[in-house]
Amino acid sequence: MKRRYEVDLLSLPPAMTLTNLRHPTPHDQDALAELMLDAYRGTIDFDDEGIEEAQTEVTDYFASHPVLDASTVISAEQTLLSACLVSHHRESELPLIAYLMTRAETKRQGYARAALTASLRWLTLLGHRRAEAYITAGNIASEELCLSLGFKPVQTKP
Repeated sequence: MKRRYEVDLLSLPPAMTLTNLRHPTPHDQDALAELMLDAYRGTIDFDDEGIEEAQTEVTDYFASHPVLDASTVISAEQTLLSACLVSHHRESELPLIAYLMTRAETKRQGYARAALTASLRWLTLLGHRRAEAYITAGNIASEELCLSLGFKPVQTKP
């Protein structure tokens, strides 16, 4: 079960300054799929997928309604460390934090916070006032991160 969260983009904390932060491009698809598989393996959101499923997820993201001008990747030495991929949510019409992922060996180092904060700031510059995320119930790290950035749980209809 996923829980819906929303954030008021005008209430964000200051962003970290990183030189290795940029918007993703379609050329990043293979690296994003590899990052996705590494980030989700062994977590509550992992369903024993392989690289093919991760590649399909990333391909579908780029083929659907991506907001690349608000999405973020953080890299070091040609390796993606973290990514926040934003898309248009067709039902609510709010920008959706579709994927937030960090390489397993770099978790708890602030990369997800930096990527998410940068994406939320770019959404503000694009004229958005709110954004939403759906987080799997029990994904404590993601829930804590989003709550610390001002996301609030939203009651969803059954």
